[in-house]
Amino acid sequence: MKNFYGALGALVVRHRYLVVAVWLAGTIAAVATLPSLASQVNDNNGAFLPKSAPSNQAAVLAAPLIGPATHSSIPVVAVTDGRPLNASDEAAIHTLLTNLRHVPTALSVEYLGT
Repeated sequence: MKNFYGALGALVVRHRYLVVAVWLAGTIAAVATLPSLASQVNDNNGAFLPKSAPSNQAAVLAAPLIGPATHSSIPVVAVTDGRPLNASDEAAIHTLLTNLRHVPTALSVEYLGT
């Protein structure tokens, strides 16, 4: 085995530019022809369950009321130490709401404050 790695090392050193060119060509070919990782990953947990699973049936029944199961509500809560929010707090909340309305995947943004 020692002779094999010695011969391999000598071959790589002798033809180092060819080895680098083959690695670059292989990398370019792999990027151009192989599918992306994102196209191969399924991050929907419901896809692993049968259609008869209770959670899938519940998602189908709830879809007209809450929308697709792939969307979820994310509440943003402002908490104080008992004092009411001051003007700068309100301004920060309204800035956050404005920024959230610009998120392309946000379905709705509501302010339930006082």
